[in-house]
Amino acid sequence: PPAYNAPADTCPQGNPTAFTTYKFNLDPGNSHSGLRDWDGANSIQLSELTLYDIYGTALLDGLTCTNPGGDNPGGELPEHACDGLTADDPNGCSGCANSGHKWLDFQKGDLILTFESPQQVGSWDWQTANDAPARDPTLWRLEGSNDGASWTTLDDTYAQAPFPTT
Repeated sequence: PPAYNAPADTCPQGNPTAFTTYKFNLDPGNSHSGLRDWDGANSIQLSELTLYDIYGTALLDGLTCTNPGGDNPGGELPEHACDGLTADDPNGCSGCANSGHKWLDFQKGDLILTFESPQQVGSWDWQTANDAPARDPTLWRLEGSNDGASWTTLDDTYAQAPFPTT
């Protein structure tokens, strides 16, 4: 599946700030255009979203992933996109339908990553899921917050110009 890898110096620019909450904002312009085919897709889906510290280590300890207001099938919950399992992981079938290895939301909402304590993110990446290219994100913004109400933009490389999907 296609993956986006943020350059190591983009989260945020220069000197990373620690946040307790990160948001993968999948419709940054509120324009209903953040997917390959917003109108043709009945949902959004991701196989994995991984945040890395400034040393390149995946941040998984104390992480909770949610999708406020989302409509997620039982086997495709938000936490499945933040469990550290990638397509090349020998422990499972990343992206497979109803296997516990991808997240799907019929409301096409955001993925919220919350840590028990502030974390500095040095880089990040994500993978699409397996079966419906129309559901792939093409516009997004990564944001950070310490209160879940006010957000700081950390990476908006593809907030206005679509990511060139394969």
